[in-house]
Amino acid sequence: MMICDRWEKGSDKFENGILIEGDQGRIFVSRSKLTGEPVDALKEHPLPPELFIRLYKGNTPTSHMENFFHCVKSRGECVSDPFSHHRSLTSCHLANIAIRLGRRIQWDPQAEQILHDSEAATFLRRDQRKGFEIPA
Repeated sequence: MMICDRWEKGSDKFENGILIEGDQGRIFVSRSKLTGEPVDALKEHPLPPELFIRLYKGNTPTSHMENFFHCVKSRGECVSDPFSHHRSLTSCHLANIAIRLGRRIQWDPQAEQILHDSEAATFLRRDQRKGFEIPA
């Protein structure tokens, strides 16, 4: 996976986004589009509707905003829940720490701590502004 600028074919336009390359093709993701061979294959072989209902935790698939308001009313869990987002973003933060330091780091997901690297661990938290401290 790499963050890149991409030239759009047939145009002089460049886009900023993420290029994900795997054994089944490449996918380019930006704020405005999702393209690539695996995405194009969905036109002929769409995902089954029951998959979306499972992803939406038994609810009818809707926009994120509509899903949020439905969950506020029902006290249910949103499709974009904070737990999965926390785990997803943690991997991005850890990758950035490793890139900045130029070395591998070890992560304990239960303790949510970097192991055996006190310098890398300093990136997990910053000093809180006086008067706005949150006791942990």
